Amino acid sequence: MSTYADYFNAQYQGRKASGPVLITFGGNEHDPFNPLEPTEEELMDQIDDEPCAAEPSSRSLKDSSHRSDSRSEAEVLPFSIANCLIWVLDTNVLLSKLETVQELFQLAFAASLHSSPILYMVIPHCVLEELDAMKHNQQRIDSATSVSAAARNASRWLLESVQQQKNSYLARNISRWALHVQTTATLDKLPMASLTNDQAIIALCSQLSERSANVLFITNDTNARTLAELQSISTLDLKHITQSLSPSNLTPRRLLALCAAPDHHYLFHYPDTLATLPTQTWDYLEQQLAQRLPSPDSDISMLTEPID
Repeated sequence: MSTYADYFNAQYQGRKASGPVLITFGGNEHDPFNPLEPTEEELMDQIDDEPCAAEPSSRSLKDSSHRSDSRSEAEVLPFSIANCLIWVLDTNVLLSKLETVQELFQLAFAASLHSSPILYMVIPHCVLEELDAMKHNQQRIDSATSVSAAARNASRWLLESVQQQKNSYLARNISRWALHVQTTATLDKLPMASLTNDQAIIALCSQLSERSANVLFITNDTNARTLAELQSISTLDLKHITQSLSPSNLTPRRLLALCAAPDHHYLFHYPDTLATLPTQTWDYLEQQLAQRLPSPDSDISMLTEPID
């Protein structure tokens, strides 16, 4: 069965020069009163129905011509991440489990604004390219959804989430962001030449692993997981876990509760154990998580609403 990566390899089309932008902030991240300077960088093509200008098909990433002397541009997560859990998301996860990722992001973002970050989600640069190449693919994921629709939904969510974080109350410091997108300015830090997209994502995971012991490559691709595990990168098949458990057993809140409990991270690799986890254990984990989330009486939207 062909994968989304196979489709990208066969059907990749070039990207336009214009489109939405990702705003990267540089400056003193520890001083909220020191204004941060925004740098614009292309994030995605406009979501439209016009075909892209064709370029030679390739699954290799070209060397970036960007050069950077500042850590804020040279690192995907330009702040301390030593004790943080990091999920590096593959394209297939955004296509197949977007709703779960969306809900998890909202909870993680609320937690990071209220107390301290629990989870950082990282979108590799090549995932943006794959989503862009899929926006005209009419193949079906299931009876109700085409690859094109799923890719556009994922692209739209990424843009809206970046905008939400950039403009939200208390979110001037990007260390408070739950979602981070790898930009072309960071590619020089990695040996990107002639790598496949899977290899490029694994290289990014390896780079992040040098700064944090808690990096997970989230993908439904079995071969990509094998390559990552051989390079000591832990992996997780989110689709398999959510399909193995009933919705009541693994809600996004419970998923974040697991993320917030380092002693229980091993459970991600044992869906059968998760399925039989006692209610008392879930209650304990959720109680611990509740201490890091806004109280039920508080208005979460107040934390995440745009600044006037």
